[in-house]
Amino acid sequence: MTSRLDEALHPSTTLLIKLGSIVVHQQELASPGGHGFDKVVLDQLLADPEVQDWLDTMNRAAFLPVPRDRPHLQLEQVGEGPIQRSGNTTLDAYEEEDD
Repeated sequence: MTSRLDEALHPSTTLLIKLGSIVVHQQELASPGGHGFDKVVLDQLLADPEVQDWLDTMNRAAFLPVPRDRPHLQLEQVGEGPIQRSGNTTLDAYEEEDD
């Protein structure tokens, strides 16, 4: 049985296409020739459930930068244990026991 983290670290082809499209449309939007179409596509891609699930999993595992507008996701050291995001979300939360 695979964990959510393992699945996030090995994304499907469709998810890779969506993530790549996000990068290209962001680059286009930031370029001098960028326009509103890129913003619309970015908004749609970022709202996609598959992308949202991947972002959530990667955030919980502390693999993505913390957005400035979400200080509640700041990393914190918990005792001698691993660094984790606030809310007790660590890599261990994604480890599932094999039956």
